[in-house]
Amino acid sequence: MTWPLWLGLLLAVAAAGVSAYGCNRWADAMRVLTRRLEAARLDDRARSASPVRFDSRELEGLPLWDARVTMLPGLAARVVDSYIAGSGLLQAAILGLVTVA
Repeated sequence: MTWPLWLGLLLAVAAAGVSAYGCNRWADAMRVLTRRLEAARLDDRARSASPVRFDSRELEGLPLWDARVTMLPGLAARVVDSYIAGSGLLQAAILGLVTVA
């Protein structure tokens, strides 16, 4: 093999490794966020005997919004939008590694 082929192969392996690492990192962050959402939901239920404006049971069963958006072939952005204990969260990261929002 010539050096351009080796370089191409090395770059492809590196890109796949970075992508896999980012995917795993994002999945770990989503597990932590999901636990926080569940804990906040249970804590909110325990604190509020009577809801003032809305009943948190209306939110039961709604998914945590977690998306993967392909920007270019091989380049995806991960986005999560959530509401935890009275505050909103929006996080976006390219390949799950580089935060952009």
